[in-house]
Amino acid sequence: MDPARLGSGGYRHQLANRLCIDHGDQHPSNKLSRPRHDGKDGIPRGEGFYLNLPNNLRSGHGTRAPAYYEYFAHQYVTYWFFYAHNDAPTALFDHEGDWERISVQLDKANRATAVAYHQHKGYCTRSWQEAGKHEGHPLAYSALGTHATYPWLGAYEIAGGLAFDRTGRDAGWATYGNLTKARDHGWFGFGGAWGEVGEASDTTGPLGPGAPTKDSASTDWNRPCERPEFLTKG
Repeated sequence: MDPARLGSGGYRHQLANRLCIDHGDQHPSNKLSRPRHDGKDGIPRGEGFYLNLPNNLRSGHGTRAPAYYEYFAHQYVTYWFFYAHNDAPTALFDHEGDWERISVQLDKANRATAVAYHQHKGYCTRSWQEAGKHEGHPLAYSALGTHATYPWLGAYEIAGGLAFDRTGRDAGWATYGNLTKARDHGWFGFGGAWGEVGEASDTTGPLGPGAPTKDSASTDWNRPCERPEFLTKG
């Protein structure tokens, strides 16, 4: 597999009929081509591109892994974090591959003004003055298993109250010490799944940076974060 072909559309997919004969339109790998994408756009019937990670690599590289960034002067900088496996509180949401992120809003003088913390299919924001910091860098907590990013320690209700995301103090990941520009990688813009195909959209690998329909940064910087159901001190 050539990563550069993933992001440039160098791989193409056609649907297969009952005789396993490819036919119809060719779907390039830099367009929305994620299997089981809730039936929205893209390729129907669960077909498409996906990266199947060997199961023995699901533990990842821990805090030695790089973080990826996108920078737009006077607008924002987004930091992307890749996790090899999403181990949710309920198996209904387990999937291979997991891209999460935070974004920092920048003003006309390129000064930080707000931070957006992304969780699952949404996000919330805090002003730069209010946001937690570590040595001058924005501080976020990664939820156990799901890796959703939150501004506080505690338990956050998810899935309509069926489960909780939990954040706590564990190994610190100083992402600012190992950064690489996302757009310099050939896979940037890949429109398929970063992980194996599951029985549903929520158990199939997610879209990654630059993928169609996946925004790099927040569009609304005024979505105040709500404190968690159970706040952990410290």
